Amino acid sequence: MLSYLPASAYKRRLFNPLFKYALSCNDVDFAFTFFRVACQNKVELWDEEYHLPLQLLVRVKADAARVTPYVVQLLEEMALHHPVTGRGNVRLLGELLGGTNAQVDSGGMCGACGQAIQSFDLSGDDRGVLLDDIVEKLVKPRVSGRSNYEPELEVGEAEKEKRWGSFEHFKNTLSALRYDAVVDGANVGYYGLNNWYSEAKAALLRAQGVDVATVPLHKRTHVPFPVDVPPKFRIVDSLVKTLVAQGRRPLVVFHQRHIANASDDNLVCLQQWLEQNIIVGSPAFLNDDYCWLYACLARPGSYIVTNDQMRDHHFSMLSRRFFLRWRQRHRITYKALFQKSTSVALLHVRPPRAYSVWTQRAPDSVATHWHIPFLDSVDVLDQATNRVYASDKDVDLSKDGDDECSGWFCTVLTKQTEEERA
Repeated sequence: MLSYLPASAYKRRLFNPLFKYALSCNDVDFAFTFFRVACQNKVELWDEEYHLPLQLLVRVKADAARVTPYVVQLLEEMALHHPVTGRGNVRLLGELLGGTNAQVDSGGMCGACGQAIQSFDLSGDDRGVLLDDIVEKLVKPRVSGRSNYEPELEVGEAEKEKRWGSFEHFKNTLSALRYDAVVDGANVGYYGLNNWYSEAKAALLRAQGVDVATVPLHKRTHVPFPVDVPPKFRIVDSLVKTLVAQGRRPLVVFHQRHIANASDDNLVCLQQWLEQNIIVGSPAFLNDDYCWLYACLARPGSYIVTNDQMRDHHFSMLSRRFFLRWRQRHRITYKALFQKSTSVALLHVRPPRAYSVWTQRAPDSVATHWHIPFLDSVDVLDQATNRVYASDKDVDLSKDGDDECSGWFCTVLTKQTEEERA
């Protein structure tokens, strides 16, 4: 019956009830027939879809020779698309394969088996896929459409050609610069915006000759989009100096409007960056997110410095597996500490982990030896609603579980686990 469905009909919601039916009648063959159909049609299953067949396999685990290959099939698919799982799936995997909760040190060494948790990065071809995605799925639609930054501008053929030209100029500028750490200027420059927006808005109104008292309170305190006050270049400059001190070569990316219309407070920093050739503006019609992302991916081995978790809709349009793995390995986060006495912000940066938080086979390549990151506070990740399964407690999850985990499970068979299984 499924063979008559169009390709667009193969969705996760199609397979969930099939797995539930298989569990209700203990039919392993039925479950894994449709599991293979889901895999063949590149359906990305979520935590619950793995939970159902794992429950089924636990019920029939007495036939270990039959069950183990199915468990490995599930893990191999999880390794493609599923970075982190809930404690419920780890418990089931422990019943099926054995193993133990493991301490992983800062270098990525597993305390249970003594083998390293691996770090996944992208090949040149993988990066090429993401760069093509940015151009085709993000930039190209904006060339033809209206921009939030230029809402009144009519987009005819001449304007489209001009926009493509400005994007090509942006790319050519990048190729001529030396950098290995791209700074998301707006994310850093607007750090703590809610705490200082009203003050900055009042200063802007006064600079425009407007009596602040005549402007309604909500317009002086509510942050609009696009933000109508300038970012603080001094915060960005503090981060730039921190990166330089660490031996990195920073490149600051701001939307063009922040450079062309720099406030008096920002001009000193801007002039320094221009002299050092470490700042580039995104084309006026584009979201600057697209541009710092492109800049980072275009330079192998470079990092993006941002606290942006990259969960907005436009990021979800990119090739998911490649993007998630790139994000884990190439995002440097930061924290700003303000000194009120000097009005200076001290920036502390946190580089990515030395290993990937991702379900993965152990380096010894033994079929049943896996390292599985999990969230101990969550039984099953309900990624559709960001709620804990069978509970009303909210949890901070993205659709993929992001790269946070509270523990690791290693399926290596210790003497204790062998005795427990026996």
